[in-house]
Amino acid sequence: MTILDWVILFGYFLGMILLGLILMLKQKTPEDYYLAGRGMPAWMIGASMAATQASAVSLIGGPAFVAVKKGGGLIWLQYELAVPLAMGLLIPLIVGFHRLKLVSIYAFVENRFGVSVRMLLSILFQISRGLATGVSLFATALIFGYLLKVPIWTTLFVVGGIALTYTLFGGIMADIISDFIQLWVLWLGVAVGIGVVYAITGKGLLTHVPLERLSAFDFSGHGFGDGKVYSFWAMLFGGLFLYLSYYGCDQSQAQRLLTAPDAKVASKGLLYNSLIRFPLVLTYLFFGVVLAGFLSIHSPEWTKELSNRPDALVPLFVKHYFPTGIRGLFLAAIMAAAMSSFDSAFNSLSAATLEDLNRIGKVPKVLKGELLGPRLLTLGWGLFSIFFAWFLTKIKTPTVIELINMIGSVLYGPILSAFILGILPLNTRGKAVFIGIMTGVIGNILVAKLLPSVSWFWWNLIGCVISLTVAILLSKTVFMYEIGIPRFYLGINKSHLTYMAVLFLFFFFVILGSWLFSLILKDQALKGLLGLL
Repeated sequence: MTILDWVILFGYFLGMILLGLILMLKQKTPEDYYLAGRGMPAWMIGASMAATQASAVSLIGGPAFVAVKKGGGLIWLQYELAVPLAMGLLIPLIVGFHRLKLVSIYAFVENRFGVSVRMLLSILFQISRGLATGVSLFATALIFGYLLKVPIWTTLFVVGGIALTYTLFGGIMADIISDFIQLWVLWLGVAVGIGVVYAITGKGLLTHVPLERLSAFDFSGHGFGDGKVYSFWAMLFGGLFLYLSYYGCDQSQAQRLLTAPDAKVASKGLLYNSLIRFPLVLTYLFFGVVLAGFLSIHSPEWTKELSNRPDALVPLFVKHYFPTGIRGLFLAAIMAAAMSSFDSAFNSLSAATLEDLNRIGKVPKVLKGELLGPRLLTLGWGLFSIFFAWFLTKIKTPTVIELINMIGSVLYGPILSAFILGILPLNTRGKAVFIGIMTGVIGNILVAKLLPSVSWFWWNLIGCVISLTVAILLSKTVFMYEIGIPRFYLGINKSHLTYMAVLFLFFFFVILGSWLFSLILKDQALKGLLGLL
């Protein structure tokens, strides 16, 4: 790292902190802190959601999965196919959220199933999001540790502390605005990384990429006990249920949709998220493709480290090959990707905790100030995530992009089941839903432990189906005499249906785009090979 690299990096740090301080002056109430006064535009909400999902985990783990992960490659695109489908199916739920003017989305299920189900879902969210944020912090600290030659725990506290600082002051508005900025910094950083690889290797780079890493679809199995972890059907259906839960039933994402003035704007935000996300994913996965070609040509000594830490690929390449100044820009891109995930997690965890403590009347005196309570909770969750990330440095983990999705896959399906039952015209009982959710979580844990040949992508669907089945059966038998709560009227109109139809059509475009992307890369690789022969 040179002085220029440090200037670029610290300039970015200071800019984000200054943004939080400026926006702090506009906050008067907890609703300002958590929902930005419900006045954010659709394009900014969509960009923020895309930036949050494309975290440092994606920027580091995605290229590593494509380039060096055993069984990896462009098949990760199969996981992206479900995004527009999930966005379309979520619109009715988002309409319901806006009709109730929620801050915590878990208040929605309380309207159907009572406070105990709400508290259970909130606790599961807080556990999963706190742990997942720790994984993101760990990924970020990993790359900074390699590049700066400092202990990983040092970078954990520096990187986590900066994101925590501007979120602490600026609230959700600082998160959304900074995410919009960070999205373009991230995209530029990845594009620069691709350019550096080409500058080193030349135009014949794709000739050296193993063809098996350029396949976008794997129809050779189903992943349901055959050991095919990355099969098409497992990633499509597993991804659909994960994204339904992540974007609609996870406070960190759904809270952004609640910052819109109404459900129509929120629905448009879901559309913008899909339109931005797909080309962004293609960009960072293509970075993995060119890195695979680079490794085939050069085989540097540091590749030995990748056997234990596949995620070290991007950090090590940046360390050894990026020129002065460009290295600082890429570090800023990593920081952008990381902070776009941290800020939303810290703020949403704080919102869910405070709202649900208020609901049961258990708010400590120290948290009862208009803005002091939200900020203290933000600080507490930030510290929790940082210390969990420090714990991950002590153990061996798979690629971080897999680890973070595994954590979500255990819980997301059962959480989703409660929201599905909340909008269906079924006379489902609260106690039955509570037991169903817990059964689904336990079922996923047992599948993970006892059936390792079942792809972890299926856990999302398995957990949801178990929870739905148990809740419906118990409602018709054991709890059939419990008083039910009438179905909530969502109020979907023509504009909402239009956005749903556009998103469903975009699903087919994503399939076609993924296939063409893979086909073009394979064609270039084969032409290069034939030229050599």
